[in-house]
Amino acid sequence: AEGQTVAVAAAYVARGHQLRTGLCYPRESLSAYRRALELIDSAHLDAPEVRALALAGAAWAEAMAGDAACVEGLIEQVEALPEAEGDPVLAVELDFARVAALIRSGRLDDVDVPGNRAIDSAARLRRADLLHLACANVACAASCRGDFERVLTLAERALAGPASVPTLEGYVHAARAYALSRLGRHPEAIAA
Repeated sequence: AEGQTVAVAAAYVARGHQLRTGLCYPRESLSAYRRALELIDSAHLDAPEVRALALAGAAWAEAMAGDAACVEGLIEQVEALPEAEGDPVLAVELDFARVAALIRSGRLDDVDVPGNRAIDSAARLRRADLLHLACANVACAASCRGDFERVLTLAERALAGPASVPTLEGYVHAARAYALSRLGRHPEAIAA
């Protein structure tokens, strides 16, 4: 029975991940991660890997559609799990949550530290999907600050890396075109 409950909790984590990536429905993603955590807690399961993924996903979803103030607490819970230590992809995911929480709370000047860490890690991992998302998220904050040259630098970094799925590359091209337009470089923006 315990194995089945762990599998169901893992399925909710997978649902949460799909709802936050492919479908981008943060509120439902958060519900799925919360349900996974409820299952783990109510059955007193020893499932630290599933717990780490559920907490990390919940941190991102809270940043996007819940309570951005609770994100660091969720991240601290993940980082306290020995099973989460040394997982570079999980570390990038946690920085995504930090960036989203900072943007949502209007702390745009604080985005660069976790954002640059996510960008550097994604590049080292050669994970184009993570690199494009990290660059797009940091570019969002830079754009809101009016730092359009930084947006162009981030777009160039993302596009110089390995190819990704067209949707994610599209975010980077859109950021680049927007920055070029805001800088008055309209022919380049149209071409982008």
